[in-house]
Amino acid sequence: MALASVLQSLLVVFFDLLWAWIVKRSYSNHSLCVKTVLFKSLNHFLPLFYSALVHPTEISPYETFQTQLIMQFGLIIVADVTEVAVPYLTLVYKRSSCRRAKPTAEAERLLSPSIPSGVQPQQPFRATVTPPGIGPIRFTAEEAEYLMGHYDETNLADDYLEAVIQFTHLLFFSPCCPVIALFTLLRHNIEIYTDKIKLCRLFKRSCLMYADDQIYTNILRIISILALPTSLSMLLYFDPVLTFKQKLITFIILEYMMVSVRLYFHFLR
Repeated sequence: MALASVLQSLLVVFFDLLWAWIVKRSYSNHSLCVKTVLFKSLNHFLPLFYSALVHPTEISPYETFQTQLIMQFGLIIVADVTEVAVPYLTLVYKRSSCRRAKPTAEAERLLSPSIPSGVQPQQPFRATVTPPGIGPIRFTAEEAEYLMGHYDETNLADDYLEAVIQFTHLLFFSPCCPVIALFTLLRHNIEIYTDKIKLCRLFKRSCLMYADDQIYTNILRIISILALPTSLSMLLYFDPVLTFKQKLITFIILEYMMVSVRLYFHFLR
């Protein structure tokens, strides 16, 4: 068991390094990207299966599994909120630092009203910009965007990975734990709003980039296929009435039926 844990840890470290290498380069190697995202998304749920099914406690495996899923959703939501809170606090600190900055002699000279000699203004001349440190400062749109940080394009891959994990949550665990569908909807809405605030309010406008969603289309297609035996096996595993032989026969029949329906709709297109 110790050797298996060490091998699993080494495998996780290897795929983390591989993921860090992929997100800094183009996605030309589609096969490698698909394998890496699938591993990282499925490895996200391995501790749940291990603690709930391999090492059950006095509580039933179903209750343990359900509790762990809900706790995992809570931690993910906290991480999403933190993802917005950190750049927001950084931006507030930058703006407050600019407001507290005292004007230099050169800045006061540049911001002071300058009237050419021989010109008599009809109305009193007023400076359009308030010198730093003198009264409240109102940032223009350009100045506010200048204080914003740059959005790291490598984070885009992590955002897509979070979407894949949400999709996996919904397909794998909704049949045996229906409350997961509600939590997935809640997390999806939170993710949309946090990304909207992060990209539109807290970071500078990104340059136009080429988008290719074929990779993640293939990933979601593979996950939908893997979800068939996973959801069926979990439903039958937590069933307290059927025997092992009945569970096995039911699993085979239902799996063939669902795969047939899946292939029918696939070729129907």
